[in-house]
Amino acid sequence: MKERKRIALLVGQPEEDNQTLFIKGFLEQSFLYDYDVCIFAMYQKYQETQNREVGESHIFSLIEYHLFDAFVILSDTIQTPQVADRIEHRLKNCFSGPVICVDRESKYFPTVMTDHYTPTKRLISHLIEEHGYRDIAYVTGKRWHPHSKQRLQGFLDCMKEHDIVVEPGRIFYGDFWYTSGANAAELMLRDREHLPQAIACANDCMAIGVAEALTKSGLRVPEDIAVIGYDSITEGRLSPEPITSAPIPAEDCGKHVAASIDALLHGRAMTKFEADVPLFIGRSCGCHVECTQFQSTLRKEWATDISSNNFYSCFNHIMEDMFCQSDMEGLMNTIFSYVSQIRDFDNFHLCLNSDWNHLEDTDRDIKWTDYSDEMIHILQCGKEGMNQDKVDFEDTFDRHILLPELHREHDTPMAYIFTPLHFEERCFGYAVVSYGNEPRGYQEEYRLWVRSVMQGLECFRRIEDLKRSNRILESSRIRDNLTGFYNYKGFMVSAASLIKQANEKQCWLSTLVVDICNLDRINITYGREAGNEVIQAIANIIEKCTEDGMVCGLGNGEFAITILSEQDNKDAIHAIRDRILAEIQQYNRSSKKEYQLAVYTGSKTEKVENAKELERLLSGAVSQKNGNKANMQRSETKQVLTEEEKQEEALVKHILDDNRFRYHFQPIVSAKDGEIFAYEALMRPDVQPFVSPLTVLKYAEGMDRLYDVEKATFFNVLQYVKTNWALFDKRKVFVNSIPGKQLVGADKETLREKMQSAADVFVVELTEQTEIPDEQLTKMKDDYCRMGIETAVDDYGTGYSNITNLLRYMPNYVKIDRMLLTDIQDSPQKQHFVSEIVTFAHDNDIMALAEGVETTEELEAVIELGVDLIQGYYTAKPAAEPIASIPAEIKSEIIRYQHIRMKQTGLETYIAGRENRVSTVKVASQKYRTVYIPSEGEIHRDITFAGTPGMESKLDLRIESGYHGTIELENIHFMAKKNHPCIELGENCSVMIVLKGENVLKGGGIRVPQSSKLTLSGNGNLLIILSDTGNYAIGNDYENGHGILELDQDGEIVIEGNVVHGIGIGSGLGGVTHINRGKYMIQMNGEEGVAIGSIKGDMQLSIHHCNMEIAMGCTKGIGVGSMTGSVDIAMEHLFFKCVSGGNYAIALGTFDGARSHTSIESGDAIIRMRGERVCGIGSETGDTAFSMSAVALTIQNEGKEAIVLGNWTDTARVRIYNSGVDTQLRTKWHTDIGAAEEDIEIINGICHFHRNGEEIVRHCEEVEL
Repeated sequence: MKERKRIALLVGQPEEDNQTLFIKGFLEQSFLYDYDVCIFAMYQKYQETQNREVGESHIFSLIEYHLFDAFVILSDTIQTPQVADRIEHRLKNCFSGPVICVDRESKYFPTVMTDHYTPTKRLISHLIEEHGYRDIAYVTGKRWHPHSKQRLQGFLDCMKEHDIVVEPGRIFYGDFWYTSGANAAELMLRDREHLPQAIACANDCMAIGVAEALTKSGLRVPEDIAVIGYDSITEGRLSPEPITSAPIPAEDCGKHVAASIDALLHGRAMTKFEADVPLFIGRSCGCHVECTQFQSTLRKEWATDISSNNFYSCFNHIMEDMFCQSDMEGLMNTIFSYVSQIRDFDNFHLCLNSDWNHLEDTDRDIKWTDYSDEMIHILQCGKEGMNQDKVDFEDTFDRHILLPELHREHDTPMAYIFTPLHFEERCFGYAVVSYGNEPRGYQEEYRLWVRSVMQGLECFRRIEDLKRSNRILESSRIRDNLTGFYNYKGFMVSAASLIKQANEKQCWLSTLVVDICNLDRINITYGREAGNEVIQAIANIIEKCTEDGMVCGLGNGEFAITILSEQDNKDAIHAIRDRILAEIQQYNRSSKKEYQLAVYTGSKTEKVENAKELERLLSGAVSQKNGNKANMQRSETKQVLTEEEKQEEALVKHILDDNRFRYHFQPIVSAKDGEIFAYEALMRPDVQPFVSPLTVLKYAEGMDRLYDVEKATFFNVLQYVKTNWALFDKRKVFVNSIPGKQLVGADKETLREKMQSAADVFVVELTEQTEIPDEQLTKMKDDYCRMGIETAVDDYGTGYSNITNLLRYMPNYVKIDRMLLTDIQDSPQKQHFVSEIVTFAHDNDIMALAEGVETTEELEAVIELGVDLIQGYYTAKPAAEPIASIPAEIKSEIIRYQHIRMKQTGLETYIAGRENRVSTVKVASQKYRTVYIPSEGEIHRDITFAGTPGMESKLDLRIESGYHGTIELENIHFMAKKNHPCIELGENCSVMIVLKGENVLKGGGIRVPQSSKLTLSGNGNLLIILSDTGNYAIGNDYENGHGILELDQDGEIVIEGNVVHGIGIGSGLGGVTHINRGKYMIQMNGEEGVAIGSIKGDMQLSIHHCNMEIAMGCTKGIGVGSMTGSVDIAMEHLFFKCVSGGNYAIALGTFDGARSHTSIESGDAIIRMRGERVCGIGSETGDTAFSMSAVALTIQNEGKEAIVLGNWTDTARVRIYNSGVDTQLRTKWHTDIGAAEEDIEIINGICHFHRNGEEIVRHCEEVEL
């Protein structure tokens, strides 16, 4: 039989109406040409999270291009970012046959576009010609989307052909979703006197949203406003008033594309797709279509969901049954038992990665990132009743053939649908379903069934992973990570066989305990890396000298060796001891280290019959070792120093007496970009001959002068940093502290004084040597806190390190011990432990530092695990002078590894737009820090961010330049990064933020650049808490102006500005500001602040229909206006209150601006100010004018140079019309109003002016109203 040609069709969400019809048409036509078709499909067109994007789109990486003769890409349905582009690029490079893209222009291949233009024109013509509508609004999709452009152009051209001018503001952009239609309707409803006669929408979803919003507002469809859609979906046809619409010609398009593929395969040219679709005339346009039947569809079969026990049956318990399984065989048999729920197929296959057969292998690192080269054909099902079903764990095939069934002969052409088996980003395998030569795709119940299977697989994987982790952890509990020897627990468990041998052979057991001398000093002086090297060196010697028996690591450089002994003496164990001591001497002779290795030993031999007696033997050997150790230390103390030692001691005394210390600085670099974050200062004595730091500590301890070392270290490093400030470039300096030797008394006070100019630079490293009392620890932390010094816990992961102890210290940094990082890339146990440390650190705002990184493999591993900082010889060695940058190739390596991590995990930035409702709690829990809204390429332009009331999320929001849309904030709590706002609009944006519930922005506000527009609406509240690095609430920073601000919300905006320099609503250079409604409570405290307005820009402020209260506690402050710019303030229908306690303040106006013009129409205004030089309404010296009408004004000011209105040059113009005024002023200034009396005009008012307790009588002219 001649081999049949095979076509690949790539699609997203094949069960959606348009794709279902396209697939039907495409398969019908392809089968006529005798072509097989393989459909590779994502379950959704786009995904809500980056992990799901990876998981679903991975199905396209399965494709083997050489197996196909042609490709068709439904590009517009594959909306996962960059996926369609990558597919096209791959095809261009790997495939030479015909390729057609559908509904999206391609750079490389011909495109077939569905004709949306003609149906749109026909729909608009229907409104004009059949109903006589001329004022028609149009709601289209995204500006950049080709479908939006095509449909909008059809509307515009039809209106033009009928000589109808489209009025300004009649075109609205949405995102093809219900909410954007509703939002467009709400915008139109703001001007109810100028509503359109009809609203046409680019799809039925938006038309439904429009109709719902109109109905909620009390309008009727179509009696008051006609509504039409396009695409004629079921929801539209079955609406309360069926939506007049037109179907998309998807099935005809599918047939056309199949015909085009056939033409290209046979060397013929493609033809242009043209389709003539009938309109669906509903009642939403105003037509009375009584003959149209709007009824539910009858079932095609007698069987019901319950009778057939299908997926929708109430007896479907597939999830529960899968969750109950404890092994893979039971799981797969359960899945097979439920295949009947989807059994309308010709054949069905589950193909799993080979890793599923190795879940129990603790040495296998299962990544779940790709399809395995060998797939398990674990489940095969044929037609019902054909006896072709089987579950087989041994049946495997090469993934590159995709499916064995594809390569078997069959009489008729067939279609196969490949979909991924995944959970989030994890790749489990794939499912394949075929309906034979029936031209159809799968339906909803198939997708839901497969999703249940995927969830069952994930549940089983997690349980197995937990079991696997427990096995790994159990192994780590009985082994020492550094040496690989048994720890005490492991030794006691494993020694049972040794005891048994001793009893069977009637032997004794001998134990030798070996303890490394001066290990603590080596750790302190040379760092934990050097200490670990010493431990490993001794461990290697012990292993070399111990052929039989068992070795146990007791911790802190102590080991126990236990062997069988045929006699009741120590000869055998002492022989091992002597070999160890000889090997140590040999090591010291060949070593170039600055220190020498030495050990204390002790031994014991006894008959042992059980574990308790073994413990007694071990304890006896330890006791003897401790006795020998104490005797040797006493002997060392009492012994007379040799001449060489006396010289060394004298040299150390000289070092201490004359402060002969210098320091080398090892860079600590950022794990994100390789930039130097800090340096660690390492002691190096400045004498000849050279004296090692260990020698210094040894003799300093003998002379009881470790305190002098501590003191010299702090003061010397501090002085070096101050003297060489430019070399450090404000980077931090880590300094080691000797345990128990913190500075006290006058030294501590002197250090505090010297630290004042450099406190934020220093980090003190604390070593967890002992469990110090809480009171002592608290006092030490308080001392450092008062000095402004940060702290780090050194060598974390060894000794007394545990989570509880870390919580007691609560440092700013945790330095993960080198022992945990050596060859970490090869140790799942170490990776698990370090990952837990990093997670805990980040959850508690502690930076995680990987110490002692020495290889590129270790560097990649710690970056993948999420550490913040890196230190080690691989990145940079210590240097006498701080280096400005690490080697460029190492920095590039760090950046590359970080990019890989970011790509794999998607951390830091969450791309919004995949779903129209985003849970901020969920996003924050996934460790994202920033939410990013792109201007193009994503799905939803109207997005709701929903939080949980009272729950803080460490998230901020960035909006890409060019974005136009609506963002709804519902109970969110965002937190700004340092020197960034909580919400930042890009350039040329037009954003409406709708407030719902209680919302909080902490540490920063909303940045609106000069080219953008922000509209606030909704009935929710917003609290903005400023910080010194985020010192404006709504607008822009001190150096820039802001765009258009339209504050049109009904809820309350509260601004808390306890900052040195701050702006509430506005910016440094000013901008257009309209406050149209709402309630505002603004508090500004600090040196300088403006509640509403600008610092040095001119301002035109329109404020009306609102309640505004301002509390100013700034040394110099403006309530509403500008510090140095001219202001025009128009206030109407409002309540305004301003209270100020600063030395220099103006409630409404400007200090140094050339002009201050203020008008208040209808409302109440209360101003109370106390300060050196204050004014209620006016300016310092500029052109000042104030007018008010129908206002109740109360001003109570007090100050040496205080006035209530006008300016201090008495040149203001004041007009009070039909208002009530009551002013109380206490001042040494010569007047209460800074204006000539003839420039004060009072008409029809009741006014009382008081200065220093005396009333000032002013003429009030009475005129008829």
